[in-house]
Amino acid sequence: MKKLIVLTTALLLTACETTGRTEIVREVIEQTPIVYHPPLPDPVTCESPQFSVTEAISIDGYRYASVGMTYNDSLEFRKCEEETLSYIEHMATIVCYYRRGISDPLCGEQDADTETKDTGTSESLQPK
Repeated sequence: MKKLIVLTTALLLTACETTGRTEIVREVIEQTPIVYHPPLPDPVTCESPQFSVTEAISIDGYRYASVGMTYNDSLEFRKCEEETLSYIEHMATIVCYYRRGISDPLCGEQDADTETKDTGTSESLQPK
């Protein structure tokens, strides 16, 4: 019985041997680095405010027009101006992200390792 176990084990071990020679091929695979692209800000859409000439003023013989808008239009105009400023600041942040490592007065000193969780952009990349 012992001889049968030894013979079976020997057959199993030698049966797994390959008949041909296996070559090990070493190949260098180049991988392209993953590039992070910050998201673009939402486009600003504003309606043109309705300006109206309220009255004509005469000063020293010259006529001047007084132009105004309604209170609600002025609030919408102000909101549009704030959205536009926010859009410009966000775009400047994106420009600074791609210009890191370059001394730029817009971006100041940059540290690409400091990232915020909400925007995914570097805090130090905020425009100064």
